[in-house]
Formats: sequence, structure tokens, C-alpha cells
Amino acid sequence: MLYGPRDDHLEVNSESELDEDDDMSYDDLTMFCQNLLEKYNLLKVENKWLKKENDFILKEKDSSENKFEIVSKENEYLKNQVVLISKEKEIALTENKSVKNYFN
Repeated sequence: MLYGPRDDHLEVNSESELDEDDDMSYDDLTMFCQNLLEKYNLLKVENKWLKKENDFILKEKDSSENKFEIVSKENEYLKNQVVLISKEKEIALTENKSVKNYFN
């Protein structure tokens, strides 16, 4: 037995509901084939939809990874800026002490 991932109406039985000794009428066989084709078409549509959903999820994942890389690079840049500003502050404090010592 196969079941569709979401709908029970997509159930397909591989075993005949009739005894093996019974013959199917042409109308029964036609109806069975039509139902089978409808189920196939429904599964085909669902598969197409799932592929699109999967593609969308993969694109979102790629986008999120790119955004993370950008944020990580910005973070590194800001850390470097903090280090540079700290060094500039130390230099300014040292110069300030030198100027005070010069005038004292």
C-alpha cells in the first residue's frame, strides 16, 4: 500500500479488492484506470508543489547564510574599529600627559 504524504484519498492498493479468480468487467477496469490516473495526477501536482517549496527553503537558507557572512564581516570590522579607537585614545592620553608635564 502506498499513501500520499498528506491526503488519505491518495491511497493506492496494490492488491485487488476482488478475488483473483474473479474477472473485472470492462467498466470496472476503466473506472479503476481512471481513478489510478487521477491519483497519479494528484501526486504529480503535489510533487511539483513540494519541489517548489523545497527550492524556496533552499533559497532562504542560502540567503540566511549570506546575511550571516555579511553580519560576521561587519562585526569583525567594528571590532577592528574599536581596537583602533582604543589605540588612538591611548595616544591622545599620552600626548595630553606630555603637554601637561611640559607646562608644569
